[in-house]
Amino acid sequence: KERRRLATEILEQLGLSERITGRPWASLGWGLLTWVGVPFGILLLTVAWILLAVVLGVLSLGGLVGAVVTVGLLADAALALALILSAAFLAWVIVGLGIGQFTFSRLLAGREIDRLIAVLLGVFLLVLATSIPILNVIITILVLLSGVGVLGWAVYDGLKPRSQPVLNETPEHP
Repeated sequence: KERRRLATEILEQLGLSERITGRPWASLGWGLLTWVGVPFGILLLTVAWILLAVVLGVLSLGGLVGAVVTVGLLADAALALALILSAAFLAWVIVGLGIGQFTFSRLLAGREIDRLIAVLLGVFLLVLATSIPILNVIITILVLLSGVGVLGWAVYDGLKPRSQPVLNETPEHP
């Protein structure tokens, strides 16, 4: 029960389902940006570590070349794995949560909604919808774009520098 409460708090802090239901077009746009940006970032990272390995080799620091190549390959693999796992699992859960909460908010207006039940209902509805032959491709694309999009959006928001609170600049004199 403690883990479920922690997961619920994390979901509420990130506001992932609210981003999908509140701004669906923005989440699709972020999804497209993430699906293009992550492979491009992996490509840039690969070029950077290859150039660094070549420079280290030219400078006769061959002992470091192996470490640079290993770390570069691991970093590339970690980024690719993060994208694949977020698409394969997290996107479906996040979109399912958004669908479940939207459905429950329409059916049970004003009552508290358990997030686990909302996820189960939303994923169940997604599974039903993807069992329709032509609709399954469209729904899968939309889920992958919007689910990965809100994750990319949340990562971007997390990387943005926060503004510092303004301190009271007028000194207090007794």
